[in-house]
Amino acid sequence: MCGRFFMVSGRDEIEARFDVFVDIEYSPNYNSAPQQDLYIIPNTDLKHLQTAKWGFPLQGRTVINARVESAQDKAMFSDAMKERRCLVIANGFIEWKDGQPFKITYAENKLIAFAGIWEKQKIDGKEHVNFVILTRDAEGEMKKYHTRMPITLNPQHEKEWLTTEDPLNILNKFLTPTEFKPLDKKIGNVRNNTPELLKPLSQLSF
Repeated sequence: MCGRFFMVSGRDEIEARFDVFVDIEYSPNYNSAPQQDLYIIPNTDLKHLQTAKWGFPLQGRTVINARVESAQDKAMFSDAMKERRCLVIANGFIEWKDGQPFKITYAENKLIAFAGIWEKQKIDGKEHVNFVILTRDAEGEMKKYHTRMPITLNPQHEKEWLTTEDPLNILNKFLTPTEFKPLDKKIGNVRNNTPELLKPLSQLSF
């Protein structure tokens, strides 16, 4: 975790929630997947939403998550943890349990921000901004669905995550997901990207 999430709020909602300008081309994404261009707020510009590609390229594969327990010690992530942090904007994420996808959200927070780190990469001669999402051990009911979860920042500490000199302290101030709703398995295909994908099926639980 995290391998899929969704960002469906409108431009005005994002601007109001995060106090930023959305002056880029923006459209909802109902099935956000690795290597897609998604939306972040980087620590280099706290007032503008920006696009960035999900995942750090590494020897022919894509690394999409960083374990918070070791990120500061790994060469791939250590500099970014110190100097290049971001908010990854979302409404929730998707996790699979025994082949069944679940829509996972936070009751009192329609718009959320995952703790992320970013870097610039040259791909085919062009410069791109790439990001990964920080994860930690699952807490609460999330343990029934996966052993890991994305670090979803407490809204009171989101901007502090971008500016702090003590990032690990901020990462201890996170939200735990509270709502788990089963979805149609069509969401497993990244080519599917419509609002219907996020409509819950009849309730299942574990």
